[in-house]
Amino acid sequence: MVWYGVSAKIETLNEDLAALTKQNETYKAENTSLKKDQESMREAFELIRNVVLMNTISHSIEGAVVTDDFIVEKVYFNVGENGNLNNVVIDVDNQPDMAYVYEGKGAYELTDREVRAKSDAIIDAVIERYASTENLPLWDDNTYVSVTVKNYEIGTKQSGEFKLIGENK
Repeated sequence: MVWYGVSAKIETLNEDLAALTKQNETYKAENTSLKKDQESMREAFELIRNVVLMNTISHSIEGAVVTDDFIVEKVYFNVGENGNLNNVVIDVDNQPDMAYVYEGKGAYELTDREVRAKSDAIIDAVIERYASTENLPLWDDNTYVSVTVKNYEIGTKQSGEFKLIGENK
């Protein structure tokens, strides 16, 4: 009789153990699913965070970054899959003195050297403002930069060299 009681108790414990093992497997599967969901949410959050950061830096540059020659009207950032900036478009408006030498459609009554120097100056000013903000994608010499005036292209900078639009062809 004692053996029967012990045997019945062992059987009950084995059944309880099997039920707990099954429940544990269910919890493990749910935990794995939650971890995957959490990782997806983390990736979505990171993407949203980057969009907000890029919009914030764009708005802090627009109208605030100026040189003696240009005012940044709009700036557009394109971040690559590697996390670095692929390209930047800087659309400028002319300061009053530059308005007198602006011929329209991105052309100026200035030497190419002068236009290159003035364009480099506004790019450098934008880079300085951009670099003052933490946690932004890397802007390096591989970042392709296009400078436009009233949406007409002046030129591009890549690998540290600025070329006027006519020189790029």
